[in-house]
Amino acid sequence: MFEIGAIIKYEGVDYEIIEVPDINTVKVKPIELDIMGKNIIEDYMKQYDVAEAIARWFISMKKITHGYMKSVRCTKLTSAIKAVEQLIRLDNYSPAVIIKVLNNSMKDSFWSEIAKTLPNIRNKWFDKLYSNMIIQEKHKKIDDVERMILTKELT
Repeated sequence: MFEIGAIIKYEGVDYEIIEVPDINTVKVKPIELDIMGKNIIEDYMKQYDVAEAIARWFISMKKITHGYMKSVRCTKLTSAIKAVEQLIRLDNYSPAVIIKVLNNSMKDSFWSEIAKTLPNIRNKWFDKLYSNMIIQEKHKKIDDVERMILTKELT
């Protein structure tokens, strides 16, 4: 059985399940997972449930990038899993969105220092990180349109 928000791969492309109308039908949308440690999270998704896979991936990436921080070194897997489960179950974020937000937070020089643990991120920063991601995506779309217009004007 497929669940909404799960990530599936078909012919090398990642898709997020957005609707399951009946047992034989699944509606999906392609997603772009340009994420740190993509091979790690793909392996974790095969071994663990979604929340645990995301938690393990985030902890392993943070230990690589910020292992010098005590809060990162001492992160408890159980509390990290609980935070991801709450983001999915209580806050209604899809796993794909959670991964994108966490990935953006790790790539950003400011947020990577602030957003250290999953419980902290969920309790204090996730909505702000999500809003920042949406704003960045809008700016990227505007930049793409401006580039397209400029390209047409030059030709």
